[in-house]
Amino acid sequence: FTGCNIENAAYSVTNCAERTAFFKAVSEGVRDFRKIAIAGGAQGQEPSQICPPCGVCRQVMMEFCIPDEFKILLGRSEEDCQSFTLAQLLPLGFGPDDLSKDLSARDPGLTDPGPMDAGPKDMCAMDAFLGSGGKGEGRR
Repeated sequence: FTGCNIENAAYSVTNCAERTAFFKAVSEGVRDFRKIAIAGGAQGQEPSQICPPCGVCRQVMMEFCIPDEFKILLGRSEEDCQSFTLAQLLPLGFGPDDLSKDLSARDPGLTDPGPMDAGPKDMCAMDAFLGSGGKGEGRR
């Protein structure tokens, strides 16, 4: 299955080529994916660098693929191609299997954060973590 970017003036609803290919396949009943080859660049020119999938595309792949087995081939040309697993490009990815799991079993460092009633001190700590120095702006 092939895909192309479907551009939109409102960038957030643009659909990447990777998702277009996945959605075409799924709409035709295909649910078993082993690999995807991705190349991108200016129309009519050979790509000058690899074009890894965006986070949204990686998440879509996570819905339908086995992260340690699914291959993502990133190429500048037929001769210059790099291979990654989905797990390499989306470490600790969240997928359908996680909906029925205790996440702390997946990583012993993950614990129950407790009630979700963050107070001002918690927000300052989060702001500092995000690199804003506690001012609530400048997220990096």
